[in-house]
Parts: sequence; C-alpha cells; structure tokens
Amino acid sequence: MQQQDVEISRVHRALQNIARAPKPKGHVVICSGTTHANVTKDAGAEVLYSASGVNGAWNYVPLPKPKFFIARLDQARIPEFFTSIDDYACVAFMIVPADEEQNIIENIILDRNPFRSLALKLPDHLLYFVDTDNPESSTGISEAISVGSDSPLKGGLIFA
Repeated sequence: MQQQDVEISRVHRALQNIARAPKPKGHVVICSGTTHANVTKDAGAEVLYSASGVNGAWNYVPLPKPKFFIARLDQARIPEFFTSIDDYACVAFMIVPADEEQNIIENIILDRNPFRSLALKLPDHLLYFVDTDNPESSTGISEAISVGSDSPLKGGLIFA
C-alpha cells in the first residue's frame, strides 16, 4: 500500500464515493486515527476507544495534543464525519466484516498503525487512509488505499 500526495478535493471525492457505495452485507465501518478535533456523535460516530495521541515527554510540551480514537460510523456519513475531524487528522476508514470488528479494534489499540492492522489481512476489507498534516507531502495531504481481493467493493469505487 503506497501513499501518494493528493489535494483535499480528491479526498472529499473519495470519501463521497465510499459513502455512496452499496453497503456490503455483514460489514461495519471503523475509523481510527488522530486528530486535534473532538470526535463526537454529532457526525454519526460511536466512539469505541479514545486516548492521548502522544506519550512520554511529549505530554509536557505546551502545545495542542492530538487525540487517538477508534469509532464506528454509518457508511453514508463518512464525509460528514471527516469534515468534523479534519483538524490535523491522520485517519484510516476501514470497511470490514462485522464478525472481525472486535479483533480489529483490539489490534489497533495495541499497535495504532493502520498499515499493520489486522484489517489488511482480511480478503474482504477496504481501507482508505488520509493524512492531512503530512510534512513529507508536496500538498501536505497524502492518501493510501487498500481493497482486499474478495472485497464486495472491489472494482466498484472510483478514486480519481
């Protein structure tokens, strides 16, 4: 899964496409990542886990600190949710089988890295990652997309 530099308009289009795609039966949408914004139910999120996005000495630096979170979302509200948290956000949206949700959440809590997430090992996953504060990107924004070989959304989404 390669990251690529993108404009924010492309991110919004990709999230709209994911939101409009047919909802795969027996799948849930999980979002995990960090943001400076407050993650609330207002944008359709059910917060499953939250913690400080920094550790160690960074806790004593007098700067705003990101919050790490895991939330379950309504697929149709993904764009609205992203807009509500787009404050230095670094997040992964995952559409995964509901029966794997708890294992994936536990894996994310332990590792906090979507690129090593258990979700990527599932043949019927979709993962869309976006970092809106990437200093290595020419636009400041990067994305990565992974669609499993058996994903019901494979071939049905346009990320252009």
